[in-house]
Amino acid sequence: MSIHTVGDSHSVNGWNGIHSINGCSGVISHHLGASLCYSFGRDQLKLIDLRNYNMENGDTIVFCLGEIDCRCHVHKHITDTNDYKAVINIIVDNYFAAIKLTVETSQIKLKNVCVYNVVPPIEKQKTPENPLQPYLGTDEERKTYILYFNKRLKEECQKNNYIFFDIYDKYTDENGFLIKDLSDGNVHIYDGKYITEFINENLYENIYVEEFNKQFLELNNIFESFKFKMDNLKINHDKAIEMFKAKIENQQIIHEKNIAMLKA
Repeated sequence: MSIHTVGDSHSVNGWNGIHSINGCSGVISHHLGASLCYSFGRDQLKLIDLRNYNMENGDTIVFCLGEIDCRCHVHKHITDTNDYKAVINIIVDNYFAAIKLTVETSQIKLKNVCVYNVVPPIEKQKTPENPLQPYLGTDEERKTYILYFNKRLKEECQKNNYIFFDIYDKYTDENGFLIKDLSDGNVHIYDGKYITEFINENLYENIYVEEFNKQFLELNNIFESFKFKMDNLKINHDKAIEMFKAKIENQQIIHEKNIAMLKA
């Protein structure tokens, strides 16, 4: 059983130190580059098609998108008649429609379908900025966008019986921004200890129970097979004893007849 992450750079950063966890063979990341959540909602299977990722029944998928949308795009689409909530609602609704489509189309019996939270925002003055992906909106505005985005992700996960992979609070400082010491010095999580913790507490338990049940069933089948063989051996043993007794009794009868004939 493996955990697969798919999405932007947040599907790699923080996950790349996780190799094997309690019955899970590790994390396999499918990095799509600087992809937008908006783009997946629009392009659907053209962007993410789980049939292309060599996944197996019992695997877990974690969708990791939305951070770039909140950092670089939501703000510029806000108008007098279209607030940030309206912008985000459209992105999230299309996101989950695309997730549902690719999961169902794959026909893979996935153990868990997870949606990763958007990680905490950075403070612009303390973080290098990529000119190709500029920070749009103030620090507080981008924090507001992310908090609402995650709120919607959680709601949709509950509706669709997915797991909201929520480690947001573990990585926020006292001001609600990404903790520098746990980051790569930029917008990514570097220390994945709380990712590992979430897997152990929320995903591994499911994997462990299923694996335990599987092993128990196998052992029970072995026991039943052994018991059947022992029962057959006992039956054959009992039959052999009965046949031996009958043979002795027959020999005794013949012996008594011979003695009677000699006396006569």
